[in-house]
Amino acid sequence: MTEEEINRFFASMDDRIERAEIEAPRTVRALERDKALFYTIYISGIRASECAALTVHDFRPSTDIPEMGKYAYINVTAGKASKGSGARQRQVLLTHIDYIAVIEWYLINFRPQYTPKPHAPHALFYSERGNQISLSSIDERFKLHLKASGIDSHEYTPHSLRRSMVTHEIMRSGTEFARNKAGHGSSSVTQIYGQVPMEHYRLTARNLVRQQIKDIGTKAP
Repeated sequence: MTEEEINRFFASMDDRIERAEIEAPRTVRALERDKALFYTIYISGIRASECAALTVHDFRPSTDIPEMGKYAYINVTAGKASKGSGARQRQVLLTHIDYIAVIEWYLINFRPQYTPKPHAPHALFYSERGNQISLSSIDERFKLHLKASGIDSHEYTPHSLRRSMVTHEIMRSGTEFARNKAGHGSSSVTQIYGQVPMEHYRLTARNLVRQQIKDIGTKAP
């Protein structure tokens, strides 16, 4: 998904939440859950299956970025398994400061509205019946929100948010940072995931040349 589509996706969700607060209050809980869920997948780049398995105890602080409070890392315990091994555990760094407001708004105001089943008392995201949200529900809700935002619901899946994170993180912070965040074993996989638009390369080249000219100017006698 392009940055424009990502922005449209979440802006559409915000608009529908605002309308629902007046027109259909009972639907706000699910909309707010979905916003927090899909924003978690996008900014962290974790898989939908990994997000479905998260609990409220899977956030971690970091002394390196105290500004993120307790939301500096997500502790992923249901990572994609390697051949012949069990589920992998890894910590995924979060660097979007606005995530704090999104997740805390959900945790404080809407997650308590769900009645959890005894087997899932600490799940981060619940189904309407109080179970840990399923992959099928995530897929279904994602298509619903794509359609509502005017984006082709047949072109993308929740995994598209992970791929988008890789692309946008490459553009923002570089390939190595994106590789570590995605949990890829090699940068070649990250490059395949990332679909950086040519316009970004042209803009980067222009900025590099102009920065060199600026540096030369500051060193001139």
